[in-house]
Amino acid sequence: AVDPVEFQHERLRPKDPGEDDTTALIWGRAIHARVLEGRSALAREFAAIPRVSDHPGALVSMNDLRGAQKSLGMRGGTKKEDVAAMIREHDPSAIIWEDILKAFYESPDGLAGRTPIKAEFLEEIENAALWMQADDKIAAVMADGTFVGGAPEVSIFYRDRGVRLKARIDYMLPISAIIDLKSFRPSLTHKTLEGAALSAIMNQRYDLQRASYINAWREGRALAAAGAVFGEQPYRGFLADVYGSDDPNWLWVMTKAVGAPQPIVFEWPSDRHSFAADRANEEIERGIAAYIENVATIGEDKPWPPRHPVVTLDDTSFPAWFGRQ
Repeated sequence: AVDPVEFQHERLRPKDPGEDDTTALIWGRAIHARVLEGRSALAREFAAIPRVSDHPGALVSMNDLRGAQKSLGMRGGTKKEDVAAMIREHDPSAIIWEDILKAFYESPDGLAGRTPIKAEFLEEIENAALWMQADDKIAAVMADGTFVGGAPEVSIFYRDRGVRLKARIDYMLPISAIIDLKSFRPSLTHKTLEGAALSAIMNQRYDLQRASYINAWREGRALAAAGAVFGEQPYRGFLADVYGSDDPNWLWVMTKAVGAPQPIVFEWPSDRHSFAADRANEEIERGIAAYIENVATIGEDKPWPPRHPVVTLDDTSFPAWFGRQ
């Protein structure tokens, strides 16, 4: 949340696990698993929901069941489950769709604790992964649709003026580069895919995330030097290579999440002056200052009340047509 009031509201009301499992978020998590960790990670975390087209001859509707019942010389049953039970008894080889779904969701060999996802989504994600690798900018650091040579999902924890901060970098490369995966959904107002992806960056304020993560990346240099590193590095000397430069290159890999999953790669080096980057850093600083002030005056365990000034309206506040029709 960009607004401190919204931030505190969400922090004091944590959501239950799975509450945010919308279709878009599941799609995003799945492509992260596939591209950052590989096919095996995707298979461990996600299971394709069965689809009728993969089970020829499956009895799906009541009409299907009635037809099979008739072919077996049977009649009776008003409920779908009753008719299905009769068919199972007389023809154990019958493929009943409800049985397929039950096996998927309830048997140890089915869902097995994984997140269910549409098979079509998995096909889109596979295409997206391979299309990413076809991009000249990132092809050299990918193999089989997965980033290689670096470290996925690197967490950096540090303090700034006593405030605990963290970043979770999608992929850290030893060539002093950060890769961040995002998805976008074009609208009819966008003339190009690049424009749609850039709009997503601006509208979602991903520039603030970039500013915060680059600050964390720089803090990581001192942490690495102090030996405050947990977990296995991809190879000996990895962090020394990562911090061979003072300024990391930032790469967004934006994947279109509707229709053909086309990737768009944006590069935003941090060693060049940028007014947009300056503004993002200023907003990060204001956010930290607001946090410190609210904690000091109100506390960490209470809602932070909004402080919006009264807005005085006049004719210039409205569109020219308002009140004149």
